Amino acid sequence: MDNIYIDHMNIGQQVEVYWPQDEEYYAWKVTKKRKLQAENKVKGSTKSTRYEYFIKYDDGDAEWVDLDSDDLNIRFANKNLYREKRQNLMDEASKLKLHLSLLQRDVLEGIEETHQK
Repeated sequence: MDNIYIDHMNIGQQVEVYWPQDEEYYAWKVTKKRKLQAENKVKGSTKSTRYEYFIKYDDGDAEWVDLDSDDLNIRFANKNLYREKRQNLMDEASKLKLHLSLLQRDVLEGIEETHQK
């Protein structure tokens, strides 16, 4: 699993894990995390900190999972929600940009009218 996912894994995070034998994703929620001490394989290095996460599946099962060592295919369960929010923000930004352009035009027209008098 990529460290980018591990770095962003929070308590309460809703994610889905893919089970190849079922060819299906199953939803779970991170409910706890604890530090693990891992020996680095490089000679003379110190121990590094890793985390293990306690997850609860929607069907009631629960387990501790070491995301660094387990070869899991997971995705954030609310990925589409983030896409929708991003699109909504982009739409709002476009509307604001249009309003700003119209306001600038109106101001410039007002200045021209003042100078013409």
